[in-house]
Amino acid sequence: MFLISAFLRVEYPRILTVMVVLLACAVTTENAAHAQITRPITPRGGNQTASLYDILVSNLKATTPDQQTFLVRVVEETNNKRLDQGLALAVMRYAQHKHSAYPFPYFERAIRVEAAKRRVSLPAISVVVTTTTPRRR
Repeated sequence: MFLISAFLRVEYPRILTVMVVLLACAVTTENAAHAQITRPITPRGGNQTASLYDILVSNLKATTPDQQTFLVRVVEETNNKRLDQGLALAVMRYAQHKHSAYPFPYFERAIRVEAAKRRVSLPAISVVVTTTTPRRR
């Protein structure tokens, strides 16, 4: 009996502290979850779905105009039914899996290979850049 009372005298403050911390975490977590719920943002045009171009630009992190011009070319090929939209999205997911921080080069290479299998010519981004935008000197 003496051992139990000695144990409780030493450990009671620690047990009490742990219980208070756990209770505080439970209370603050509940309030934080309510603060994070927001209204969904709707596009201005009222259309709730993003276009293929918007999906590719945002997920592939295409920041330069050269990369965006290449993606315009890919979207044009899907609109002309020469490439399947599902193929473009699958290659996008592949590129994100290969390198999540900078997936665009993986997308460019893979979509060109898949397009060549379907007898669709997608030039490299360097060719797209030189033929669509004048070079500055």
